[in-house]
Amino acid sequence: MLNHEKLSSASLSKLESLIRPAGFFRQKARTIRNFLRYLETSHGGSLRAMFSTPGEKVRRELLALKGLGPETADAILLYAGGKTFFVADAYSRRVLARHDLWKPTATYSEAQQVLHEHLPGSHALFNEFHALLVEAGKRYCKREVPRCEACPLEPFLNHRHVARPDHKGFAFAKPPAVSGVSGRVGPTLKRMELSHHLG
Repeated sequence: MLNHEKLSSASLSKLESLIRPAGFFRQKARTIRNFLRYLETSHGGSLRAMFSTPGEKVRRELLALKGLGPETADAILLYAGGKTFFVADAYSRRVLARHDLWKPTATYSEAQQVLHEHLPGSHALFNEFHALLVEAGKRYCKREVPRCEACPLEPFLNHRHVARPDHKGFAFAKPPAVSGVSGRVGPTLKRMELSHHLG
């Protein structure tokens, strides 16, 4: 089923049955259908043609599709297309907010802008760094009670957290910085970039 022709010819109910384990299968099946129509109409059904188009243009087109938000669009562009769009998802924002690189309330676009400004524009780096942040978020930087003492990113903390979540699910030992971006974003990200492996 993993080709354009078979997916496009599949019924909506068939798509729903295939992705049912992923949850929200009805909504996701319609989003897949919308994407397939866009791919056919705008790029002749060719992913190669789509990804040869400038990234910003493709991103605008993807975001215009019903059911596709920034995180999904950027994941497609980064992981499938090799485009330099950092996926500033909830894991990335939570981990780096706890390192005071931005406020816990930073939006997706705000966090992505900071990362784009301070990291080298390499899709391979974006790919790996995002994957490592997600893994750190799942294993250690948990929403309710972070396991800072066991986390391989603990040396980069400006302060220790306590197991006392606030209403957003973040647990701070002291109030976070009031500014949106800390002046040490660049150096801290550079050090994290050089420290590649989770324990």
